[in-house]
Amino acid sequence: MQKYLPYLLSITLIWGCKDDDLEHRTAEQRNAFLQKNEIGIYNGDNPIVLFQSDLHQLAYTSNGKSWRIQTDNQQQYLSCRLNENAVPGKNLTAIIHTKDIEDITEGTYTAVALKTTDEKCWLWLPDLNTGLIIQYKN
Repeated sequence: MQKYLPYLLSITLIWGCKDDDLEHRTAEQRNAFLQKNEIGIYNGDNPIVLFQSDLHQLAYTSNGKSWRIQTDNQQQYLSCRLNENAVPGKNLTAIIHTKDIEDITEGTYTAVALKTTDEKCWLWLPDLNTGLIIQYKN
């Protein structure tokens, strides 16, 4: 058994380091996402859909809990409904509905409000490694 101990320790260390690397990459992507300013949907810090007024429509509720971006012909959309108002650092529940948005599936996710201003909110969905910059009235 003792002759296998170094191998078992090595495997344990490799698996542990892999998780640390993933957390580090995720933190880097989240921080890079925070530097973005355009309303849209981001996979990490890479834009998936950015709002363009000649192609898209935006809709949001006055209480800031629901938001939608869609193409004019509604062939592509993402809607997000939050369980409560976004407060930086707070975990929220986000119900996501999509059509033809790459890498994002419909479902209920934990979202973190990373930052808010008088006009925007930066939401991070850690399960999807996805960020949303949404129109938001604080």
